[in-house]
Amino acid sequence: MSRTTPASGKRKPARAAAKYEPDPIFEIVKRMHLPQIEAAGLLDALVLMGHGMTELGRDDAGAVLTLAQAARERLHLIDEGCIDLVQAARRG
Repeated sequence: MSRTTPASGKRKPARAAAKYEPDPIFEIVKRMHLPQIEAAGLLDALVLMGHGMTELGRDDAGAVLTLAQAARERLHLIDEGCIDLVQAARRG
């Protein structure tokens, strides 16, 4: 025995969903995210290699460390630029 009563009348038709168009800036930043993470990992590996080369007394260890640090700074600027792009897309 059911305590519910059947609904009377007709149901209203469902509204059509609004078409969602993703923001192109956000899509570009999203595609860049994984390569940025991978690049940061590669730079960390280069820094570790430079430290290992220093421990072994290699002369070129300083160059590897310097290049890895410079590339790390550039990657940080790219990260900040991506964050600025996303924030600008959200505002406007």
